[in-house]
Amino acid sequence: MSSGGLVKGSGNLYVYAGIGSEDIAAAVAKQCGGSVITTIKQGVYADGHFFARGAKVAIDEHGKMKRVDNIRFSDVIVIAPRIDLPKVTPDNVLVMTSGLIQMFKDEGARSVRVIIPCLPYQREDRELTDETVAIMVKTAIGIINIGKPDGVLLVDAHEPRIKEYAGWHARPDIVHASALFMVCAKSIVEGIGMSAERFKIIAPDKGGWGRAKACVVILTKTLGIDVDDSIPIIDKVRISATQVAMRSFAGVEGFEGAVAGIPDDIIAGGTTMAQAAEVTHALLNIVFATHATLTPDKETGLPNLLKYIDGPNPALNAVLITDSLVIPPIIGDHPRVWKLPISELVAVGANSAWFIDPSRDHQSANGSNGISAGIGSLTMVNYGHDPDGPSGLLNPHREPPARLLELLRADLVSKGLQLNLKL
Repeated sequence: MSSGGLVKGSGNLYVYAGIGSEDIAAAVAKQCGGSVITTIKQGVYADGHFFARGAKVAIDEHGKMKRVDNIRFSDVIVIAPRIDLPKVTPDNVLVMTSGLIQMFKDEGARSVRVIIPCLPYQREDRELTDETVAIMVKTAIGIINIGKPDGVLLVDAHEPRIKEYAGWHARPDIVHASALFMVCAKSIVEGIGMSAERFKIIAPDKGGWGRAKACVVILTKTLGIDVDDSIPIIDKVRISATQVAMRSFAGVEGFEGAVAGIPDDIIAGGTTMAQAAEVTHALLNIVFATHATLTPDKETGLPNLLKYIDGPNPALNAVLITDSLVIPPIIGDHPRVWKLPISELVAVGANSAWFIDPSRDHQSANGSNGISAGIGSLTMVNYGHDPDGPSGLLNPHREPPARLLELLRADLVSKGLQLNLKL
């Protein structure tokens, strides 16, 4: 993969919208100074493979279409189709995205980069190899090895060693949602009338410590909140593919009377998060998860997460997720769920990782080395969870849903009375 930076606003950028990713394409085009394009016909064959054929058209911000006859010497960013399980699977995305990369290369594009909003990880999808590689990792590797794009942007890719697999010669750019979630956390805690200093972060398992640490640093260094920088880690023991047991580490006892923030990259059934919340004994438990794969309950077929957010005393008081996957209304419209658009996160990440803005003389773009952001920005793009790494600009103002704040205030009073706390 090449590592050269693109010039923002050069007028030679096209952003291809995969199925279900039109909002992301529009945000990337607006942020990076390009035009959204698509093909007249996109769809899924009976065997599960995608097709993209017919004339290419550019779509302006008003929805008007204009035929695009030539993309020679242009730069193209392909937005992979949005996963809509079980209808649209990671394997579908592999076939479609690799084919699109090759199509634009054959038509003379100067460079072709790809953005993959989510390749959902499921434990049962693992292939038992020496490395036990998750399917999302295998699919991303397949897109690179088959399509050979000039750049790849992933969102909270779950596997921190992803760049080590299958002979990747350049690391992908990875966007982490920690900054987005911490801005929202601050607005929630302040919205329910509590001091932001009473917000504490806990890692739901050993693998989540880096993400939890990034959240704490963003809260303290960027948002100026004096939070406790000690991060308890829940000792999670996996009994089977679907069952876990929780044993708390030292430090969790200090959460009584606090608001616990539990960040993760994926929430499936919600059991791990609920068990972590039970260990904390916090006043409120707020979950932050980038990708909602939403495992169904075996008996009802409804998302298992519902059992932890329904009722008068839910295990999880609030769940913040993004729409990187198609979210069913029963979850997306739930009063305890705050669904955030992934489009801004991805657009800022692409701009930070790949573009030089001629109007900003303090930038240095080296592709996968990222672009350093100005003072006051929120960390968006990095290659681990280093809040001092390459970053971009994110709107720091978020307004929580009014109904969610009402529920949290009621929870606060109820739990505070139970614990006999002075709030």
